[in-house]
Amino acid sequence: MTKSDALIGQELGRILIQQPLGHGGMARVYKGFDQNLRRPVAIKVIAESLRQSASYAQRFERESQAVANLKHPNIVTVFQFGSHDALYYLVMEYIDGVDLDVLLRSYEDSGELMPHADVLRILQEIAGALDYAHAQGVIHRDVKPSNIMLERGGRPVLTDFGLALRISEGTMGDTFGSPHYIAPEQARSSSNAVPQSDVYALGVIAYEMLTGVVPFDDPSPAALAVQHITNDVPSPRLLNRSLPEAVEPILLKVLAKEPKDRYRTCKAFVGALRKALKTEAPVRPKAPDLPPLPAGVELPPPRRLSVHTAQDKLNLALASVPAEAQMPPSAARRGSGRPMWRTCALQVVIIVVLTALVIFLATDMLNDTPVEGGLTPVVTDPNGQLLTLFWDHQAFYGANHSQDDILMGSLSFEKLRSDGSRGERFEGRRWSAYYPRIQVSKCVVLKVTSDPVTHPDCASGINAMVTALDSETFWLPAPNATEFWVLWKGQEIARCPIAQNRCEVRLPLQ
Repeated sequence: MTKSDALIGQELGRILIQQPLGHGGMARVYKGFDQNLRRPVAIKVIAESLRQSASYAQRFERESQAVANLKHPNIVTVFQFGSHDALYYLVMEYIDGVDLDVLLRSYEDSGELMPHADVLRILQEIAGALDYAHAQGVIHRDVKPSNIMLERGGRPVLTDFGLALRISEGTMGDTFGSPHYIAPEQARSSSNAVPQSDVYALGVIAYEMLTGVVPFDDPSPAALAVQHITNDVPSPRLLNRSLPEAVEPILLKVLAKEPKDRYRTCKAFVGALRKALKTEAPVRPKAPDLPPLPAGVELPPPRRLSVHTAQDKLNLALASVPAEAQMPPSAARRGSGRPMWRTCALQVVIIVVLTALVIFLATDMLNDTPVEGGLTPVVTDPNGQLLTLFWDHQAFYGANHSQDDILMGSLSFEKLRSDGSRGERFEGRRWSAYYPRIQVSKCVVLKVTSDPVTHPDCASGINAMVTALDSETFWLPAPNATEFWVLWKGQEIARCPIAQNRCEVRLPLQ
C-alpha cells in the first residue's frame, strides 16, 4: 500500500476519502463523500513523487483555477482546491459512468463501429464544451477518449484539465499531451498550443470512432509525435470502405498540419461532419481509387456498424455496478460512536414499519376506484414556489418565478399516453450536474437542436442547458399523448396539456 492509499478513511475538510479510482504518472484519483452536502465526489491528489515539485504544484493549482471558472454541462465541475499536511488535492464532480475509451474497446472487441448517431451526439456535446472553454481562454491540451466520461444517462463529460493552458498566461514547453491525439504544433512544443490543437485532437477521436483506428500509431511516443508532424493522414475510406466520400475531406481538413488550415471551431467541424454523414449514401470505392496506406501501416480487419447504441454498451459496462447512491456506505460512517447492535435494531424497526406501511397502502389502493389516466395530482403547497414551464418544437424551458432557488434534482417529467401508459421521461438531476438549483428569475433548458436556444422569458440567464436524448422528449406532441406530468421527489404535483405550450407549477417550499 502506498502512502496515498493510506489516505482512505481520512478526511480532507468535510470530504471523507473512501476508495481509489485510478492513477496516472502525475496524480491519483479517489472516490470520496462530501459529508455536508451528502454527495459523492472525486478527489485528485498529486502523486507522491511530485509532491516536492514546486512547478507541478503550480500546474496543479493552475488546473484548479482554470476549471473552477468553467460552468458547462459537459465539463467536469470543480468544487474545491486545497492542501492538507503538504498534500495538494482537487475535489470534483463524481461521474458515475465509464470513459469513452472503454466503449470504443467494447465495439472493437465485437468487430463493430459505434453507430453514427452516437458518434455525432458525443462529438457535438464535447465540441460545445471545448468551444466554451476556448471562449473562456482555456485550452485543454489533452483531449482523448479516456478523458471523456459518459455517465449512466449518456451525458459525455470532458475531464482531466491537468495540462490546461490559460491563453493569457502562456506556458513553458515542458508538458506533453497524449501522443496518439496530439496536434503537430503541440508535439513540437507545448507552448505552441492553440485552440485548434484541441480541434485536431477531437478530429483524431472522430477518425478513430469512424474507422476503428487512430491515424498514427507507434510504440515510441517520440516516433509517434514525428508522424503527426510529418506523415500524411491515411485515407479514412481505405480503412472503412462504407464511409461516404464527403467525410474524407472533412477528416483530412480537421487533421491538417497547420492550425490555420483546420476548422476554426469544434462546432464547425462537427457540423460539417454531420452534414456529410447524413446527406450522402455510403459509396464503396475500389482500392485503385484511393491512395495506398503509408509504409508500415497494416489494413485493419473490416468492421460493420453496430446495432447496439452507445447507451447499450454503457449499460452493459455498468451492469455489475450499482447506481451511485447519495449516502455513503456503512463503512464510511464507522467511528460515529453508535454501537453495532443499536444500528441493527434500528434497521429491524425500520423494516417492520415500512412493511406495515406497504401493506396499508396496497390495501387502500385496492379499495379505491381507479382514476382514469393515472394518479390524481396532489398539490402539496398551493402557495409554494412558482415554476413556469414553456416549450416549443426545439426546447423545453423551466423559469424560476419564485422568491427562492429551486432544487433541480427533485424534479422529473414524464409523458402520459392516452391508454394510461407512460412515455418519455426526463430527470432533473441532468440539469443539476451543471448547477444544483435553478436560481431566482433564471431558467433551465432541455433542447433537441444542436444549437444554443434562447427565450425572452430567460433574459436573466440560464443555469443549465442540456441536449435531450430521444427517450427524454416528453413535451413533444404525439398522436397518442396530450399531456405530461410533473413530479417532485417522485410524487405527481401537476399535469400539463402539451398543446398549451405553457404551464405553471407550484412546488413544495424547500
